Amino acid sequence: MRGDVAIKLYGDDLDKMSRSADEIVRVLQAIPGAASVKADQTGARRRSTCGSIAARSHGSA
Repeated sequence: MRGDVAIKLYGDDLDKMSRSADEIVRVLQAIPGAASVKADQTGARRRSTCGSIAARSHGSA
């Protein structure tokens, strides 16, 4: 089974969001079959920031 997963984080504390994104990436990378796990800052406004984490799975199930 193949598929893509996207997780979006919203908030106004960039440092906290960065730590959370790093932790989520570590968890996703530990899942067997997970590939291309990465975190990106996708947008920033004056008082809030949006980031996303994307993961692609490979293999069959």
